[in-house]
Amino acid sequence: VAAGGSTSTTLNIGEVSKTTNGGATWEVLPFNFGRIVYAFAAPTENIWYAATGLNKIFKTTDAGATWVEQTSALPGTTALWSMAFLNETTGFIGGVSGSLMRTTDGGATWTQITNSGFPGTQTIFDMAYQPDGSITIVGGGSNAIKSTDGGATWTPIFVGAAGTYFAIKYKDQNIGFIGAGSKNLARTTDGGATWNLSNLPDQIASTSSFWSFGFGFPNYVWTSAVGGEVLYSADG
Repeated sequence: VAAGGSTSTTLNIGEVSKTTNGGATWEVLPFNFGRIVYAFAAPTENIWYAATGLNKIFKTTDAGATWVEQTSALPGTTALWSMAFLNETTGFIGGVSGSLMRTTDGGATWTQITNSGFPGTQTIFDMAYQPDGSITIVGGGSNAIKSTDGGATWTPIFVGAAGTYFAIKYKDQNIGFIGAGSKNLARTTDGGATWNLSNLPDQIASTSSFWSFGFGFPNYVWTSAVGGEVLYSADG
């Protein structure tokens, strides 16, 4: 699934497109978010969530055919940049000013998290679960935090990469990656206890920032940068 958007008031659209054949063809679904969509989560084949600018959360239970807006626990028009779901009922959403929310009932209610320790001057750009239910959140100011108890308590993580942390993804319980600005990409092989910077090609600009990751069989890893670069590793 993919969605568009625009910062222009005259082009403030948020079309949703869906593919069922690995991206060979795309179908525009009969729904428009009316604003930029920053994050999706699909905990099941049919249940998806979307987070947008202006503090909007949406849910579909029929694989995108229809969407229902949910009630955010945050005030105002907070831009929601990231989300992650452990299963169809339990997940987190984060955004600007260190804003963080949690649901345990499929989004029927959202609760604001105020004890995460994530700086209120920074944006939460991404988050990722590990198979054991631990969740790590990353964002501006080289900040990363982790919870192993469903968000009751949080611990800061030292990654050692400079710049803003834009992306995080775990391949399994132990192997994970964080994408950052200033041509920094960090990797863990022990579930996030320690992180090491990866060696990147010389032709990648020193100002590149990495915003997404993908995994393939058996040890392929892909990452994309904001400047359009796409890198891959065949050895994990």
